[in-house]
Amino acid sequence: MSEWFDTWFETSEYLEIYSHRNEEDAEKLSNLISSQIPGDGNKSVLDLCCGAGRHSLLFAKKGFSVTGIDLSANLLDHARHRAAAENLKVNFIRSDIRNLDYFNSFDIIVNLFTSFGYFESDEQNFSILRAINNALKPEGWFIIDFFNADYLRNNLVPQSYRKYENYAIEQRRSISQNRVIKEIKITDAQNVRRYFESVRLYTPDELTSALESEGLTMKKIFGDYSGNPLTKASERLIIFAQKS
Repeated sequence: MSEWFDTWFETSEYLEIYSHRNEEDAEKLSNLISSQIPGDGNKSVLDLCCGAGRHSLLFAKKGFSVTGIDLSANLLDHARHRAAAENLKVNFIRSDIRNLDYFNSFDIIVNLFTSFGYFESDEQNFSILRAINNALKPEGWFIIDFFNADYLRNNLVPQSYRKYENYAIEQRRSISQNRVIKEIKITDAQNVRRYFESVRLYTPDELTSALESEGLTMKKIFGDYSGNPLTKASERLIIFAQKS
């Protein structure tokens, strides 16, 4: 049985919906990460759920040795084309993160732009943290960029509509059983296509506790890509954890 991310990430509309996540945001976050990790840029980075490669390419520009993993052939195709156009070397691999099987291989692993909590059970989601711990070198760093549950609960936009040249996208959002549900309807002249997203809404305490349970100790926490402190009004939750 296919899961929601098997189909939605393969559509051409996905990147348009999230076009507001621009290069400026990605550069701010990559700069924050590189500024907070001790040592020089001669490190290995695994970009887990790398998507179209925005962050992978920025890390490569900084001199890191970068591997990007994603399940979407569509998004990886975009990433590889961009890397070739910019003459950047990134090892992009198509794989399900549940099959992550590295040991003491990376100095830094990142999981950015709310690419966690996709699976139905906490055990499935937290098993990824276990695999991340295994994949990190001793004293390696894991950085997760997630939505801030407090902010989202208070600022969720229930519905939005946007018209493009050849189609329109309507989105309905809700929170049910600690999951953020987004229903997406795409209408063009020929038909109507429906997709959805479902992401577990973890609080900062829940994520920190899960990281600790899997041998990843929280060292730093931020509320935006500029490195400001986390508050209930912060849009993002960015945790820097180190392998114990």
